[in-house]
Amino acid sequence: MPRTDWPDMSCSSLSGLFALVILLSGCASTPQLDRLLAQPPSALPSKAELADVPFIPQGENDCGPAALATLLQAQGRAVGKEELTQKLYLPGRQGSLQIEMDATARSFALVVYPLAPDIDAVLEEVAAGNPVLVFQNLGLSWYPRWHYAVVVGYDLPAREIILRSGTIRRHVISLSTFVQTWQRANRWARVILPPGKIPATARPLDYIRAVNVLETGGHADAAAQAYRAAARRWPRDRNVLQVWGNSEFEQGAFMDAESAFRRAIEVSPRTASAWNNLAYVLIARQCGQRAREAIACARKLAPDDKNILASEQEIKKSKNSRKGCAAVKCPL
Repeated sequence: MPRTDWPDMSCSSLSGLFALVILLSGCASTPQLDRLLAQPPSALPSKAELADVPFIPQGENDCGPAALATLLQAQGRAVGKEELTQKLYLPGRQGSLQIEMDATARSFALVVYPLAPDIDAVLEEVAAGNPVLVFQNLGLSWYPRWHYAVVVGYDLPAREIILRSGTIRRHVISLSTFVQTWQRANRWARVILPPGKIPATARPLDYIRAVNVLETGGHADAAAQAYRAAARRWPRDRNVLQVWGNSEFEQGAFMDAESAFRRAIEVSPRTASAWNNLAYVLIARQCGQRAREAIACARKLAPDDKNILASEQEIKKSKNSRKGCAAVKCPL
């Protein structure tokens, strides 16, 4: 399991032994990088650079706050390195923890999406206009030198990557060097985006998990916006539609919740939980008869599910039943 307690032990410029380590790592290769350079994804541009991403130079041991402030400012959040240093910097560790970097970003109502540990994912995000927060070990496994930076560009023909790093606005290094230092830090990378925008490499289940963390952290409105965006991105994904429906229900948007659950049922008619959830929405919409029909369908699909049995007993007690409610059609 990836460690989440690594601090950025030192964020100063390379020198001495560390410069030699970086030089030597530039001569090495990795299967990931070899594959990328031999056969780049057809949709990946050969080069890209996000020149408008802000640059916030670091001070001593504050590359974490500086890098995070760069990402937050890129998303329009008015926050400086000093404010983040107060929240993130741990004097005893001389750095910032990854888990706190994530939590602090979410406190600004942003979705923190962990990228797949693959250099392709990093470059695809940059090509899509999304700067990427990365964690590196600029030293050795037995003598680590942790560092946060922001990837803002790359050039495949030149085999280079471009970072906002340390005190250098446009830090250009070889892709090989970057991959080596990134790999020594367990290939940790994050895209931090507003809830209406989805990362280019996002996968449905991973994305709704990332949004759920935002939601449970007290940002229900931002999470609801993110779930709606997910439903637009993946309109035929049952899990996305169900989570979107639950979010709309919690927000009191019962018509939208009904639409979400009906779409989930259309995609997967035999999913009992979708019928169960639709029944609750129909009760909220004063459609008692349709709700009873929906929960009866859920019971047929999952006769041994105790939660659905409890739902049926609860819904049967409801007497409200207005006219004009859309019909439900059970697949059994």
